Amino acid sequence: MKNTGRIVRKINPLNFIGEVGESITNAFKERNKPIQLDIAHNTFLAETDFYSETFDHSDFVDGVFERANLPTVHDVLESVVQLKLDTQQMLEWTVQQKYTNFIQASNAISNMEEDMLELRNYFTEINAILKGMDKLHLNLDGPSTLLRMDGKLDHETQTAIQELLELPYEIDILTSERLFDKAIGMIEKHDELAQKLPQLAIAKQSIKEDLSIRISKMAEILIDDLQNPAIKKSECDHVISYLIRLGYSSKASQVFLHTRSIQINNDVRKLTETFDLKSYISEHSRIIFNGISSTCDDYTAWFPDEKMLSGFSVWAVHELQNFSLTFQRLAFGRDIRDLDSFIVVRQCFDIAQAHSKLLEDKGLSIFFYLKQQFHRDLRISLKQMFNRNKGLMVSMIGEETWDSKPVTDDEVRLTLTGSGSFVYFNIKQSVSVLSKVAVRELVPTMTSKLVQQLNEYYIELTLAVCNYDDETPKLNAHIKDVQVLAIISDAYSISHQLLSKVVEEYDREDKLNIGDSVKLVTDMRTKAKNEYKNLISLYCRCRADGILARKFYRNNTKLYGKDEQPKEPSDNFSKLISKFLYQLASDGLKILKRKLMISIITEILDHIIISLTEGDEFWKFDETDEECRFGEGGIIQYILDMKFIASASENCLSEQSEQLIKDTINRATTYYETKTGQKINCEERWYDRRIKNEKFQGDSLSEFF
Repeated sequence: MKNTGRIVRKINPLNFIGEVGESITNAFKERNKPIQLDIAHNTFLAETDFYSETFDHSDFVDGVFERANLPTVHDVLESVVQLKLDTQQMLEWTVQQKYTNFIQASNAISNMEEDMLELRNYFTEINAILKGMDKLHLNLDGPSTLLRMDGKLDHETQTAIQELLELPYEIDILTSERLFDKAIGMIEKHDELAQKLPQLAIAKQSIKEDLSIRISKMAEILIDDLQNPAIKKSECDHVISYLIRLGYSSKASQVFLHTRSIQINNDVRKLTETFDLKSYISEHSRIIFNGISSTCDDYTAWFPDEKMLSGFSVWAVHELQNFSLTFQRLAFGRDIRDLDSFIVVRQCFDIAQAHSKLLEDKGLSIFFYLKQQFHRDLRISLKQMFNRNKGLMVSMIGEETWDSKPVTDDEVRLTLTGSGSFVYFNIKQSVSVLSKVAVRELVPTMTSKLVQQLNEYYIELTLAVCNYDDETPKLNAHIKDVQVLAIISDAYSISHQLLSKVVEEYDREDKLNIGDSVKLVTDMRTKAKNEYKNLISLYCRCRADGILARKFYRNNTKLYGKDEQPKEPSDNFSKLISKFLYQLASDGLKILKRKLMISIITEILDHIIISLTEGDEFWKFDETDEECRFGEGGIIQYILDMKFIASASENCLSEQSEQLIKDTINRATTYYETKTGQKINCEERWYDRRIKNEKFQGDSLSEFF
């Protein structure tokens, strides 16, 4: 039997049990003696056996009240109270007298249990030795094994074999006492001996299965300890070192990292999501990246094998991916519609990136996983923003009344419709988002989306002005001139003012000046200006064609074929200036700048004059005609109308149109004189007087230009 350091009493266990049992029995017999009370004065109480197992308090009370008189009940009550007090005193005396016996009996039982446990362990060891010797005997009988030295095992080998055979049971005891270091040390010691002594290696085979079971059990206990999220760092160090020495390094790595994940998640759960997204992301990032950083330090210290580092890298990436999902839910799970929301998202990302430098300082560059996810989410959000803006733009244009209102952008006064204002400030905000939020890699793609949106906007403007049902553009019947001017104002503000600022910002900002981005917006500005010019030309051409069709292409041959001398310019020419162009200028100058309004009127007049002077409907003269197409009064009326247009147009007539008027007057005069052989008898003063008289009677463009 092994010496445990405690003096073992040499006793006969059976005799000792008998003594203790007898002592306890006598004590209880003494306790259960009937209490001797003086109750002779009350015969009723004397007849009552309070110690009987069949005593019934209900019967006792009924018996008292059968003698129902007050003195009797009073006597019984006093006697019962006295009996209670006497019994209480007897109980206290008995406990005081027998307490020492109880203590001695308890100690004796405890000592006997310890002795029996040592005896059991002793028999277990003996049984193990016998069993091991049987197995060793079988192995020693093998013909190929040389175990003896001169026919006998030396003492050192025999001792080592005996200790080896006892090893599983020693490990049981040490494991139960949580002496893991000692247990593992014994295993390592015997492994070293087995390499030196061939006989010991053979003996080890006999306990291989038992030893493996003990090692597995010890590893399970250590793993359970390691799975505790509240485990201290020093304890974790010891547990991991034990598991590595037992050959469970891979399992220890997995459990350690899993436990760290639980610790990190527990810390994150303690955070309370608030409306201040940046503060929450900052705290969340601090927990995640500090956790990964500290885990990196501990992992490299406790698992120095470089082959194990891949496990940590996989774990760190997994933790970062979990964080990216949380970041995605918090940052992009909301409805991001304005620049401020995008700026907050970008700031949150920058906060996380700043915390990630803890890992970069340790040579662990894994932040690109979060960066990739952020890029994907940001790209999706930006595309959603562009698609949403496109849908709103189309919807607003479809419901637009084209009523211009003054707005201000950086102290610059603009005149925009509802849809024009939306597109203008939406494009401006989108560029700000790209400049302040988007990463460089996304700028070219997002700029392309921006350009696409502008292209679609100009297409919508064109369709709002004209239709192409007959392949020839015509003004939409429901749209008015003042509404078209409002559309032109929108197109001008975006193409000349907004896009110029956009190009400057792309040139200035390094984040935007990447790839083909600057070229894209520069080309878009050029294209937008061309679209703006095309829109004006389309309107002027369609408007001029409408005027020609309604006012001039009807019975004009009769007008210029008359003989009587005219008194004033033709009504159609007079109304062209005093009604249409005057009203157009009056409305347009409220929306457009003076220079732009002059160019529009000039283009309309140019188209009308070119059509009138070179068109087939009127005076495309054929010198082979037998008869003159002008009457005497008709040629004078024609010259008067042409001179009136040239004079009443003020500064709105182009040099080309002025020259056309002069040329067509000369051509018509020559034609008339050639066909009739007559001279036109009107001096220049005659024309001037009638032109001025007409201008003073009606509304004149001179009021504006």
